[in-house]
Amino acid sequence: MQNLVEQYSNAERVVTVHSQEIIEQMKIDLNTFANVLLPEEFTADFSNEHVLMWTLMIESVEKDYIDESIFDKFALGLPRGHAKTTLLKLLVVYIILFTKRRFVLVMCSTARKAQAFVEDVILLLDSPNVIALFGQWDADALKSNAEIRKFQFCGRRIILKPSGTGGSVRGISEDFQRPDVMILDDIQEKEDAESEELAEKLLDWFLSTLLKARNLRRCSVIYLGNMYRDLEIGRTGSGIYACILRNLEKNPEWTSMIVGAILANGKALWEAVVSKKSLLSDLNQDTKLGKEDIFFAESMNDPSVKTSMYWNPSKIPDVAYTPYDIVIGKYLVIDPSLGKKKSDDQTVCEYHVYDETGPVMVEARVIQKSAPQLVKEVLLWAMTKRIPVIAVESVAYQGTLVQWIEHFTYELGIKGVDVIPVTPKGFSKTSRILAYMKSLMTGFSKALPAPLALVSHQASFYKPTRTDNVDDLLDNGAYGEQVFLDHANEYLLPLESDFEEVEDPNRPKHPAILPDVRVPD
Repeated sequence: MQNLVEQYSNAERVVTVHSQEIIEQMKIDLNTFANVLLPEEFTADFSNEHVLMWTLMIESVEKDYIDESIFDKFALGLPRGHAKTTLLKLLVVYIILFTKRRFVLVMCSTARKAQAFVEDVILLLDSPNVIALFGQWDADALKSNAEIRKFQFCGRRIILKPSGTGGSVRGISEDFQRPDVMILDDIQEKEDAESEELAEKLLDWFLSTLLKARNLRRCSVIYLGNMYRDLEIGRTGSGIYACILRNLEKNPEWTSMIVGAILANGKALWEAVVSKKSLLSDLNQDTKLGKEDIFFAESMNDPSVKTSMYWNPSKIPDVAYTPYDIVIGKYLVIDPSLGKKKSDDQTVCEYHVYDETGPVMVEARVIQKSAPQLVKEVLLWAMTKRIPVIAVESVAYQGTLVQWIEHFTYELGIKGVDVIPVTPKGFSKTSRILAYMKSLMTGFSKALPAPLALVSHQASFYKPTRTDNVDDLLDNGAYGEQVFLDHANEYLLPLESDFEEVEDPNRPKHPAILPDVRVPD
């Protein structure tokens, strides 16, 4: 968003009207609010999960006591690198501009970090857009130093007080006020969470000193951080952990929302900023060093999870083939999930064969389209890359894809692309997937780095006893291995291209350009 002062300096009436519209939009939309305060730094909209957290916090700080006291407590978790502190700084500015709260206590792991937090809040208040919309925050400043900020702004006296973990906040009071908002930003260092003694001391201070310092009539306590590895304190089996966020998550008195960098649907939480590719690279790195629990705790915010006992990516041998090696066979495998409301994504994978030692997955795509559109895209893929075989999982409704492919190849006169149905052959899905994971680790089935990262991610979380595994790529790989073993005569490449057209003067000259397929709603 452009600087409002520059944009409207010559039209005072327009400024007033437009400014009010912007202010109203800032109240209801996090992305607009961030864009006004950070026009240069804000380059990607927040994720839906960020917005939901923001909504929870805003609804709390906008409350004002009338007949009963307010004591809202939130335990929020975001992964590292996902703008936790930025979100809280924006929240403090929102509190100043749009609520009736007066005393914000900012708590960080050290006093210096808390002071830097407040300094950044002041920078936001000093931004040209905020000044243009709301005026100078320090026009009536009462006290302004590293330890405290007091100023009259937006119709009330506001206090910002930074403090470090373990600091003396017992009985804290300024101008006869106690904190009615407590911002607790990553107040626990990793070293504290890895020491039973330090963790227990911090937990005692948190409960007996910090929380008791609140305004007893109204207070919103917002704890935002990330998880650390599980370490019980006290007796074994106590269920009390060194990680404060872990304890708050389990406590029914706290409202918790804790999300990981990769969501349950397999997508990155904030793809525009922290891509799934980079996250999977981090997971592979940590796993190969035997530290996958760090990734799950600090990136996934789940300290109780480790990789599947059936999967060890460090055992996967490197693919020995190079771009100069001769490919003797190619095929595609479609693992469809059409017609199911809660189905996995439809995955289509391309496999190359170099010799008798096993197939290589070279590309994986997710295609969520209707059956005709899916077939159209896959046929174009096969013809473009001269792939002679398309294998389709043919179980129940999924078998209609075979009919669609046969229909299009006949209607368009496409030769040299055959479709073969594949079935589980009596084996359960779980047994096939576990066999494929083992095959990857022994080096029979292989995958290039890009698809392997996706496969490895699904394998890392795969639990045979669960019914909600995201395992479409694993299932596709199992079928890919089956095609390799059972259909060599179909997928081996001919010496010369067999992609020919059936001569028919009534058909267009370029049948390989597939027409749009329109399916009734």
